[in-house]
Amino acid sequence: MDFNDISQLIGSGKPALALHALQEWEKDFSRHPEPLLHALQHHDAKVIEIALHLAEKYHPATCGVQISALLKSENALIRRLAVQALLPTMGKPALDALRLLFVDEKDVFVLASAVTAAARLGAGLELVVPFMQHQDIRLRANAVRAAASLGKEKLPGLLEPFLNDSALRVQNEALKGLAILAPETELEKLVLQRLNSPDAATRAATVFITGELPLSRRVVFLINALTDVDHRVSGCAIRSLAILRDPLGIRALIEAYLTTPDPAQAASIIRQLRAEDGERIVAFADGLSRPATAQPLLAERVIQAAAHHPNWEAFLPWILGAANRKEAQIRQSALKIIAGQIEFFRGNISPLLEKTENSGDADDQALAALIKWKAGQTDGLNKLQNLLFSLKSSESEAALKILQNEKGLIAKKLLAEAAARGIKLKNSDESEKPALKLPIT
Repeated sequence: MDFNDISQLIGSGKPALALHALQEWEKDFSRHPEPLLHALQHHDAKVIEIALHLAEKYHPATCGVQISALLKSENALIRRLAVQALLPTMGKPALDALRLLFVDEKDVFVLASAVTAAARLGAGLELVVPFMQHQDIRLRANAVRAAASLGKEKLPGLLEPFLNDSALRVQNEALKGLAILAPETELEKLVLQRLNSPDAATRAATVFITGELPLSRRVVFLINALTDVDHRVSGCAIRSLAILRDPLGIRALIEAYLTTPDPAQAASIIRQLRAEDGERIVAFADGLSRPATAQPLLAERVIQAAAHHPNWEAFLPWILGAANRKEAQIRQSALKIIAGQIEFFRGNISPLLEKTENSGDADDQALAALIKWKAGQTDGLNKLQNLLFSLKSSESEAALKILQNEKGLIAKKLLAEAAARGIKLKNSDESEKPALKLPIT
């Protein structure tokens, strides 16, 4: 596609053609701003959004006047996109257009972006102060953040009233703003006061923001928050510690994961930990107990982590130890990992299935049969078939649950045959057919 074709497609008035032209422009003609200037006059918001992104990336100064003109668009979305694209490099036209926008603009979404742009362009504190009392929380919070940037010489008095704002989002922006100049001792005192608040929402919001504050003890505060009785607070602590990746914080997360009696908190932590944390989990668990004799909760958590992390081999001693534990849930979780990694375990199947095959539990029997089948032992498939078509519902359900996770042709064939015979799980989503009602005579 040549340069003239791009200009024609942009001027066609058809958004799809204009978007395609902008893609081609970026590949071959990004040094030439004329097509961008043309695209910024388009009527379609999506085209303008892409053109603004390209203008910011390649020609912000050249496109500054045209972008500033978009602040007068009748379309609020276009005004918002344009004000978000304003940059200091666009100079006086951008600053003048932004000041004019504040005179008549009523849309709170445009204004919320405008006060942020005012801080970015250094437009002046007087533009954002009126919006610090606005009823819209988003706009009020953005105005407080902008004021912290534009009015540093007026801190802390400018922001202190907003520490008691009705919206926690606004309170947090005020707290971050005060952190710019406040002595660490004063900031820490303020954070501790909020962390000890009887209001759980205040504690959660404070924990959420603590990881971003310049506090030498912030990791300690976050670790303490892991034991908060409110899930919102502990959840924010988990997220912040995972983002910071401080070694002390990661160790605290692992300890909480392995020892907390709260399964919801454990699930939240394991979602935040990374693949490289697998070896740390194993090392911490090894320091607490041995795989075969560990308390059920510890063994269960380690096996859950093994199933979650791609580096499952780091958990191998715990998987082997769990495969022959007396607790069915732990044993079966380990066996599912073994079934999924059968090539690794193929040569040593029998010792791993000893406890399972002798338990008499239907789920154990189905898992053992699956593992044998995957290992190439035909009696495993025969056993699974017998369980599937057993007259005992517990056995047929156990086999059905196992086969539903398999994608091979044999598994699909067995499931189709089971469905034809009316075999299904008790909690199946299929609605039961209403019983036939005989007419009353």
